[in-house]
Amino acid sequence: MRKHVVVAGAGMGGLTAAVTALQAGADVTLLEKSGRAGGSAALSNGMLIAFGELERFRAAAPNGDELLQTLVHETLPAAADWLTSLGVELRRLPRQLDRYDGWHFSPDQYLGLARDEIRRLGAEIRYDTALDRLWIEDGRIEGVHVVDDTGAVTALRCDVVILATGGFQGSPELLARYAGLDAAHLAHRANAFSTGDGLAAAISVGAGTSAGLGGFYGHALPAPPARHTAETFAELAQYYGSRSVALNMAGRRFVDETAGAFEENVNHALARQPGGVGFYVFDAELGAQPSADAMTVTPTVLAERAEKAGGTVVRADTLDELAQRIAEHGVPRSVAGTTLRDYARAMAAGAPEQLDIPRTGAGTRLAHGPFTAIHVQAAITFTTGGLAVDDNLRVLRRSGSTAPMSARWITDPRDHRAEPIPGLYAVGADIGGVSAGGYAGGLATALTTGRAAALDAVADR
Repeated sequence: MRKHVVVAGAGMGGLTAAVTALQAGADVTLLEKSGRAGGSAALSNGMLIAFGELERFRAAAPNGDELLQTLVHETLPAAADWLTSLGVELRRLPRQLDRYDGWHFSPDQYLGLARDEIRRLGAEIRYDTALDRLWIEDGRIEGVHVVDDTGAVTALRCDVVILATGGFQGSPELLARYAGLDAAHLAHRANAFSTGDGLAAAISVGAGTSAGLGGFYGHALPAPPARHTAETFAELAQYYGSRSVALNMAGRRFVDETAGAFEENVNHALARQPGGVGFYVFDAELGAQPSADAMTVTPTVLAERAEKAGGTVVRADTLDELAQRIAEHGVPRSVAGTTLRDYARAMAAGAPEQLDIPRTGAGTRLAHGPFTAIHVQAAITFTTGGLAVDDNLRVLRRSGSTAPMSARWITDPRDHRAEPIPGLYAVGADIGGVSAGGYAGGLATALTTGRAAALDAVADR
């Protein structure tokens, strides 16, 4: 008997799950809340991140769930081959920051080929149709209730539901409740439709949540009055942040800028600063260097882009003059001046560990002017906490499972339980734990978990 699978969300994870399930012989209904497929993947640079060895993956996201990270790591090469089988052109990436490599692809090409494959296999995408709630009887999934753009709610029976709604970064309510974030202090660097529909629907039927709900991924953008659109998210991202000196509006450093694999750790810490804004500062030497984590352009080019978009970019020949100029934008001059001079002296002495917040990696030395400071705002692309799942991507029932944090210390197997809700899966940004506290690659996670969930869901069990 053919299984009927409903996939909620037509981003990278949802499209992948839908195509995989169809190829495995299932009937599939793919729901998409917006009027077009792609989700946040359509706005991305198309970086399919790999780490080479699991140890590198763990180092980049040390607080992540090891079982899920192993799944992503071990299945990514086969998933990349699957993309190629669809006709997607993959270009191998060089090793970045001595941690990750992977492939680059065109999201638009993948989206078109996935849509073509869905049509070829006799299914369709139901656009402008959102998941309203899950239909559950006797503890297992029986279907979904969906709402279309007229507001009409209808029931749809199925055997399996795969949640791929893209995280909850678009919901101020859920960000405040589950991540402790004030959405008013964050630039929204994602598609407009990922508002936690999968998370809310699953929790309402008893699903558990993962550790690391406060985590998210994103890159700082030029702060208002700068203007950015979905088309400029990537080109305005201030990727060099991990190599800059990051100041809050009190004029102080607030993070070891170099502690993460990418700029994501600075952006994450910036979101917790008053107003979610600050300044990234660099000198002429760094400004002229193509940064490994900026991929192709220099910080100076990114500063020019920020200025063109209406952002605040301050330049000066000396650090004291720079402190005076950023004081015009609300940063105390004396504090900023002291912070920048102390930093420059520590770097010149080869003693960054003596800073109030020790710096563990390389970056700007603030040795040669002119100096540049860009007013930046923390931005969110997707949440990294979400629904608790097992290594088959089955959503776990809160009341039937032990705490997700306890797996590290439980020694008696009888004290650990992970009870899934029959028929319910989650993938991509709807699950939690893969990249909690670090960077693990959103597209790679969506691709691998989308395939794994679909294959498990369609298999006879």
